[in-house]
Amino acid sequence: MTESVEDLNKHYDQATFPSFMLPKIQATGVNGLLIKGYGSPGVSYLECGAINFEMGKVDASFSTGFAIHHAAAFSIYEYGDEEQKQRLLPVYLSFKKMIGFALTEPNFGSNATGLQTRARKVEGGYVLNGEKYWIGNGMTGDCLVWARNEDDGGRI
Repeated sequence: MTESVEDLNKHYDQATFPSFMLPKIQATGVNGLLIKGYGSPGVSYLECGAINFEMGKVDASFSTGFAIHHAAAFSIYEYGDEEQKQRLLPVYLSFKKMIGFALTEPNFGSNATGLQTRARKVEGGYVLNGEKYWIGNGMTGDCLVWARNEDDGGRI
């Protein structure tokens, strides 16, 4: 067993995130998976699946945390405006910060079309109203929250 696997097992046993792995992932050049640009070369869907599969063979919890981080960053890539992409993606794709993902709700699970959480723009940000049930990487401090925008006709 390599030192990295032993270290991963310690984190698994202690229910902590193995942050020491992030520079190793970044060194491989796959840190942004499907995202092209913003510090990420982009990989194909097949490569993305293979990477997550291989990570999961060693530590499914790390693989899940990495996939959640990527899902949140990919949401910014797909749906954010250019200012948000320029400001946020280099930070997340370089692993200077991890990001959580809040989609799941008690009454609808992860079905985005059933979202009940609402967001209303106020000076300096948004006010959120609703419940989230399971927030992947919720311990990271930064979190992408899926909600319906009251100021935009309930658009997600």
